[in-house]
Amino acid sequence: MTRLTSIAPAEMDAAQCRVVEAALAGRRQYLPAPLTAWLHSPAMAMPAQALGEAIRFDLRLAPVVTAMAAFTAAVHWNAGYVQNVQEAKLRAEHVAEDAIAAIKAGARPALSDPAQATAYDVARRLLTGQGMDDATYATATGVLGQSGMVELVTAIGYYTMVSLTVVTFGIASAEQPA
Repeated sequence: MTRLTSIAPAEMDAAQCRVVEAALAGRRQYLPAPLTAWLHSPAMAMPAQALGEAIRFDLRLAPVVTAMAAFTAAVHWNAGYVQNVQEAKLRAEHVAEDAIAAIKAGARPALSDPAQATAYDVARRLLTGQGMDDATYATATGVLGQSGMVELVTAIGYYTMVSLTVVTFGIASAEQPA
């Protein structure tokens, strides 16, 4: 149950309608769950939904790497809906069940793919307030490159925003993925 009042299409102002139209006309072609909250602030909703679309469709990072970062953020923030969506993406990408279970338990997963391991390590350091030390940064840019690091950190930030939105406003489930 969401804490926010749903905004019916007939009650939307012009700015809210533009956000909905942009989301439906975009590559997702649906309204992502957090948008139900973000619509209460169209000035924030429009760039947030556009960023989400870019992260989902335009990154150079492999989708499994983005999903690893998103799942790590969702687990950290205890955002069940986001966690479930991202866990399904990891399973679809054949990430080992023991790795998924380790992340859920707060332990470092055994990941053979360097990009996935990097996504987890960077996300975990940033989410737990450890910052980014030179050694981790050097390893991460060695694996992902500079543009990959920019994309990864942006994805971690975006999925933190999505997770906090879901947790704060009680968005428990939705028909479409985050």
